[in-house]
Parts: sequence; C-alpha cells; structure tokens
Amino acid sequence: MRNVLLHHQLWWLAILMVIIFVAGFFQSAAGFGFALFAVPIGAMIVTPRDVVVSVFLTTCVISLILTRTQREHIVWVEAQRLSIGAVLAMPLGVWLLQSGSASMLRLVLGVSTTAAALWSLVMASRLRRPWADSNLLGGLVGAVSGVLNTSLATNGPPLVIYLQGRQLTPEQFRATISMIFSVSNAVGLVMLLGGNAIRVVDVELFASTLLAAAAGTALGVRQSVKINQHHFGLMVNILLLLGGLTSLVRACFS
Repeated sequence: MRNVLLHHQLWWLAILMVIIFVAGFFQSAAGFGFALFAVPIGAMIVTPRDVVVSVFLTTCVISLILTRTQREHIVWVEAQRLSIGAVLAMPLGVWLLQSGSASMLRLVLGVSTTAAALWSLVMASRLRRPWADSNLLGGLVGAVSGVLNTSLATNGPPLVIYLQGRQLTPEQFRATISMIFSVSNAVGLVMLLGGNAIRVVDVELFASTLLAAAAGTALGVRQSVKINQHHFGLMVNILLLLGGLTSLVRACFS
C-alpha cells in the first residue's frame, strides 16, 4: 500500500514539475505569466494554498535572476514609479483580503483584464500612442498592482497594460517588469515571514520544483531572442487574455 501511495506522489510531483517548467518558460519569454499559468493548474494537484506559496517562492528567485541578467535594459524611471506605487498600496490589498472583498476584486480584475487584452489584440496592427509621461499615472498603476498582489497574488495585468502603452522594446519590457516583480516579491516575502505563512511543506515543494522552473526559464531566455516585436506583443496579449479569463472563472466559482 505504501508503495502505491509513493508511486502516486511521484507521479503528481512529475506533473507539477512539467507545469512549473512551462510557467518558467512563459515568465522568461514574455516577462510575466508564471503564477498566471502555474497557480490555477497546479491547484488541481496540490492544495491552492500550498501551490500559491511555493509558486511565490519560485517567482522570487526567477524575478531576481531575470532582473540581474537583464539589468542593462531596465527603464528605471518606469520601474521606480510602478514599484513605489505598488509598495505603498500593498497594505490596502491585505485589508481587502481580510475583509472578504477578494471575490469582487477578482471579478473586476477579470472583466477589465479581458477587455484590455481583447482591445490590445484588435489594436495590435494600428499605431498606438504611448501613455502620457506622468509620475502620477505610473504611481496609480503601480498602486493597483500592489493591491492585487497582496489580495489576489496577481499583480501582472495592470503592469502589462501600462508598459505596453509605453511602447517599450521586448527587452525593456521583460527587464522592467522583472525589476518591479522583484521589489514587490521582496516586500511580500517579508509579509509572509512576518505572518508565519511559510511552512516546511511549502519550502519542500518549492525545492522539489525549482530545477524544473530553472530549466523552463533557461529555455525561455534562449527562445526570447528569436521572438520579434510583433510576435512578442501577440504572446503578451494572449497571456493577458488568459489571465483575465482565469480571474473570471475563479470569481464565478469562488
């Protein structure tokens, strides 16, 4: 009986490693998408709480590595605006999570993100002007991402929409959003540790899948240089649409 249980555990771990591998590829090739892909699918194998924490720990490592290797492409003025806004607004996200408003917030996120992704896909072939060069706008977008990060663990969509409007190159987009993720993750990690939210099983799951995440990330980095501007924008918009639809489904069934 023990051998059967062990066999099933190894089988589920192997499937989870494949999921993490694909998520790592998306994260390095598009600049975001790790939690977007890994959390909803991984939650079918392990508990949602365990997969969220272990994925968070993995994204901390990946974001730091991508930030360091791509640092020469970071648009620092954008990273600063968005990061400051995100850090200042994170406590509001914690309050929303504790007040039970997460389901409504997820619904709003799903509707707005899906609409924005569809709009971006329709407008992809047309000339788009960048957003106004404003510290206030960047700070507000960063604040929205900070609230979503600590309430839903999904801070990518507003950052993606804003940075697309800034018309960055793929290299600048990946590097800048990785920098923002690194700052947000560092603050989030402090919050998790302060709340004793990280357990031994989370660290074990993180360690078991880290190699798969590293392999997927490495493959994504290699393939990213082959992706032209048009295909990169298409990939980003499809991932954004996937994120919006995922949020809608989770809001409807939560």
